[in-house]
Amino acid sequence: MRKLFFTGLAALSTLVQSYALDYSSESACKNNDYIKEWGKLKVVGNQLCSESGQPVQLRGWSTHGHQWDGKYCYDDENDFAGMKKFGANVARIAMYVREYGWVNPEWVKKCIDWTASQKMYCLVDWHVLNPGTPTSYFSDKPDQFFADIASYVKQKGYKHVLYEICNEPNENTPGDIYRPNLWKDIKTYADRVLPAIANVDPNAVVVVGTPQWDQAVVFPLEDPIENDYGMRSTITHVRTRCILAVFRLLQVRFLCL
Repeated sequence: MRKLFFTGLAALSTLVQSYALDYSSESACKNNDYIKEWGKLKVVGNQLCSESGQPVQLRGWSTHGHQWDGKYCYDDENDFAGMKKFGANVARIAMYVREYGWVNPEWVKKCIDWTASQKMYCLVDWHVLNPGTPTSYFSDKPDQFFADIASYVKQKGYKHVLYEICNEPNENTPGDIYRPNLWKDIKTYADRVLPAIANVDPNAVVVVGTPQWDQAVVFPLEDPIENDYGMRSTITHVRTRCILAVFRLLQVRFLCL
């Protein structure tokens, strides 16, 4: 019986390894095809999963704002190839709308194309930092931006794009991280932006930031975003908690260069 057990365990291990991605070297990382392996990501219960329902872990880092003359930014596919060889399977595309930045869909689309070519995932980030209240950006039309990007993704038949509609909401004032008024502002913003994505891609995975630079993850538990706008993979009571928790884990791995 013990021999049969260990024989079965060895067979199972071999089977798992045959489907595993290889992170053992830079050349191995470069050859990984994450999109083929995992397909279009979705949320199952409280877990980010592959298209087939298997748990996945995204890891990578972020671009900086495009307004800094490319000095800290990614302006070429080779930049993403370099990221991938060090083990990244996702790149966050940080589009600063303020702080000398601007709404730049053409650059974001190029990054989406480059990450697709590199067979890695892409997180499109509308960067909310200063000012830190998401509704302050309504004049910049974030709903139109995300509708445009989602339409582009659909037109190209891409499966590798996720959305981060407001990444670091904050009240830049002293005190603890519990900011209920800021969460209300985030929800008001989400009520406008989420339908713009859902109307194009109801299966999209969307990250919604929480108060004080995504530290206060208690709010989705206390006051969840109830309306899922027909989105089957993202914003429901349980799924909101999952996505925000996943995002907090991702924050450890995202490094702004």
